[in-house]
Amino acid sequence: MSSPPPSCDSERESIFSISFTVYAAVKKTVKGKVTTKEEKSVKTKELLIAISDSNYVDFLQSVLAKHRQDQYKVTEKKHYPFKYVPLKAKGQHSSDAMDVDNEADDKEMVKKIHNMEPPGMIKIYVNMKHVEKLPHHQGLDSGEDTRPSDDDDQHKNEHDGFSTYLIWLCITTVYWAKLVDYMVCVQPTCI
Repeated sequence: MSSPPPSCDSERESIFSISFTVYAAVKKTVKGKVTTKEEKSVKTKELLIAISDSNYVDFLQSVLAKHRQDQYKVTEKKHYPFKYVPLKAKGQHSSDAMDVDNEADDKEMVKKIHNMEPPGMIKIYVNMKHVEKLPHHQGLDSGEDTRPSDDDDQHKNEHDGFSTYLIWLCITTVYWAKLVDYMVCVQPTCI
């Protein structure tokens, strides 16, 4: 007796081949002129995960974590699209690929995966340009207030980050060290 196919609510582990398209700005100098060119590369990794109708956000976050992009936060309202390409079988056309843009598309993809016999490698394609539109996770999870004090803020340059603040801190420290040395030498024992 054969077992019935799993329902869409049940979880079934599937292997995904995730092709992640990333972009990098490459600067080239030709005849004294600097030109910036966007270079595209594809990184592919495999992910074994149980999928169901109800774990859409968890699935998207797992895909990002696999590619070490988990600084981006996926929510029900903020998520990224991807292209799903089912396992090719005889007589199957490449037009069976579908864009998964929302939870309804995800449910349809899960249904197709659960009905797939035999289960096999599932390919998905993710574009980093879509992922970069997501909100970022906030700093430390410890709940500490890592904001600098008001005095520190006035010496920080927003354009170059922390380096201006470090320069200010070094100059201030040297100034105080010289002042202390001067005060020590002014005492009668130094004369």
